[in-house]
Amino acid sequence: MAINVGVIGVGRWGCNYLRTLESVSSGCVGWVCSRSEGGVRDALRSTGVKVRCSTADYADVLGDSSVDAVVIATDGSAHYEIAKKALLSGKHVLVEKPLAFSGRKVEELVELAFRKKRVLMVSDIHRFNPGIQRMVSDSRDGIFGRLYYAQLVHSGNGPVRQDMSALWDFFPHSASILIALCGSPSSVSCSGASFLKKGVQDIVSMDLGFKSGFFATVTGTWLSPLKRMDVVLSGEKCSAVFDDYAQSNRLRYFARGKEGFLCPELGSLRPLSGQVRWFIDRVLAGDFSRDRNAVLVARVLDAAQKSLDKGAAVSVS
Repeated sequence: MAINVGVIGVGRWGCNYLRTLESVSSGCVGWVCSRSEGGVRDALRSTGVKVRCSTADYADVLGDSSVDAVVIATDGSAHYEIAKKALLSGKHVLVEKPLAFSGRKVEELVELAFRKKRVLMVSDIHRFNPGIQRMVSDSRDGIFGRLYYAQLVHSGNGPVRQDMSALWDFFPHSASILIALCGSPSSVSCSGASFLKKGVQDIVSMDLGFKSGFFATVTGTWLSPLKRMDVVLSGEKCSAVFDDYAQSNRLRYFARGKEGFLCPELGSLRPLSGQVRWFIDRVLAGDFSRDRNAVLVARVLDAAQKSLDKGAAVSVS
């Protein structure tokens, strides 16, 4: 059984979704929506994907009863409104992060999806990253022993967001990775600086405390000349270094007190392919369980925003 998908927003990530949907479930994309006809034309030409219908108004997609699900990859400030309308129109939804700029709105949509018996999935691509998956699995198996601290860096030379700070651009990924490794933090301290647009932080740093004593620090910026997604995890028995952009040895384990490192075997599945397959499988299986991870991440980001505004540490509710 195939599902009929509409892709709303065909910028860089929207095109990635088009290619991935075509490779995972050929012919499932029925609609493509962009704010301009040229945007649709360029997306279809660059991806080679053929679709039945295209539009500049996403209401056309939501109004088509044959559409089962939508992928939302527009500007982040539009995600909440489009996702809510899509759920109300009976569509399953896979939406890029952030779903909304407040935990209350995220919880509202998670509960709406549950009531409507629809799948709502907020993009969490690193949940399907083989390196992160291996670290999480090994941590649960006790390979690292007691966890001490983690250091995460997300950076790149753009794209510069106009509708959100670096906090909401990068930190949904960071928070999700840390929650997978060691649960929800109990406190957050966040600071940042704006250079390109007043009030929109281009660089943000966040410290997170956990009841277990575990400590994490995260930096995210679009002002760096280097594109990075690094995770350092330190434990009593072993430490790990993950470099998502390394050409080789992307994940290295260092046994405490010993020289050298080991490179555990990683799966080869592309994270976006894994995410899209998981979404489609949930739709086909009728798995309408709440996306609790999205709620946990939103609560962390809520606290981080309050800390950023106040200039003080904030408890995570």
